[in-house]
Amino acid sequence: MQEKLQKIVDEHDGWTYQKICKLIEETDPELWKWVLAHCDSSLGKRMKAKILFSALHNEFCFTCPHGYQIKLTEHHNLKFSKEMQENCDCYEKYLKSDMYREKTKKMLERLTKSCLMKYGVENANNDPVIKEKKEQSCLKKYGTRWPTQLKEIHQKAVDTCRKRYGRGYPIQCRQFKGKIVEHRRETWKKNGEEINRRIIQNRRKNADGPLNWGHIRKEIQEILLDKEKFETALKKSSIQELSSKFGVSESFLRNIYHGFGLKFKKSCECFYENEVAHWLESIGIDFRRRDRKQIHPFELDFYIPSKNIGIEFPGDFWHMNPKIYFSSSINETNHCSAQEIWNRDARKKMLCDSKGIDLRYIWEFDWRNSKENVKEDLKKLLIPKDSCINSMNGSIECPGEDISKHQKALAI
Repeated sequence: MQEKLQKIVDEHDGWTYQKICKLIEETDPELWKWVLAHCDSSLGKRMKAKILFSALHNEFCFTCPHGYQIKLTEHHNLKFSKEMQENCDCYEKYLKSDMYREKTKKMLERLTKSCLMKYGVENANNDPVIKEKKEQSCLKKYGTRWPTQLKEIHQKAVDTCRKRYGRGYPIQCRQFKGKIVEHRRETWKKNGEEINRRIIQNRRKNADGPLNWGHIRKEIQEILLDKEKFETALKKSSIQELSSKFGVSESFLRNIYHGFGLKFKKSCECFYENEVAHWLESIGIDFRRRDRKQIHPFELDFYIPSKNIGIEFPGDFWHMNPKIYFSSSINETNHCSAQEIWNRDARKKMLCDSKGIDLRYIWEFDWRNSKENVKEDLKKLLIPKDSCINSMNGSIECPGEDISKHQKALAI
């Protein structure tokens, strides 16, 4: 049978595996049954054909009882240890080999070339006509624009991912998360501006849907679409202030920020810091803002000389709030881990202690979600009364992590 297969391949050199398989299926049913019998019954017809095609080109031999085993050359043997060759399934070896990667690369190059010649685009899915046909077919078959919008198919994909990796989505898996994030970051760097424009165009098309931009004034849309105008607006105001002024979320503005390829810079006049400053003034507290004299070269957001008290307002993103982030979490902007940032903040706390300064912390999360409670605690501290702080003195929790050192360093 193997000789028959080889003869067919030699006679039809240059044919695709689909054509060869169709020819064998139509002309020699006995040979076709033999081929299918050597493949995993759980595989689909197309995958069986691919395995056959590889076998016909001497990339597999017929010694493996489970299917076809790769004929590893000396070059491939360098890529695999003996242990891997013994424990890996033959098909797994093939998928990990240079041979497979090279064939995939060449196949994609051929597909791209064909698509450019036929449709004028690198991928057929980018052709509006084909895209529309696909959507219509899906609407007719499933009642949705895309198969994954169907609950049953979506759930099947989630179940498969959970069965293979123990998580419902690839980005939840540690072995894939870094690669996915890096891929997204590179995509934003290359095509961020174009992606932003496409998102905005799509939102304008969906005027009646949840992605409507109708609530955003035209002059604001012009700022969000223009890199220079957007950058100029950020020089005058922080992300938080623009969010309030434009009527959009902070995360939305950050996405546009990344899309334009801009690098985050801390705003000197933080929106929430300004709120704290105005409130301190309203209760008659005399303070110095961004003081560098007391613990040079470090800076105190607020320093109250009469009480020898320092107040820090750490942002949840820049200082990696332990209520939100794990110690192993990475700040994507400065590429520091949360633990490194906490250690740096702890050094500031130790320096304050050595100089007799009572350093207190107001986390952005606490100010945003329980502002009145924080104000009440600060009043008890700053206005002369023999009372101590309660809620601000609680331990800082971080799910699943032991951060006792950080708790001691940032205890309020």
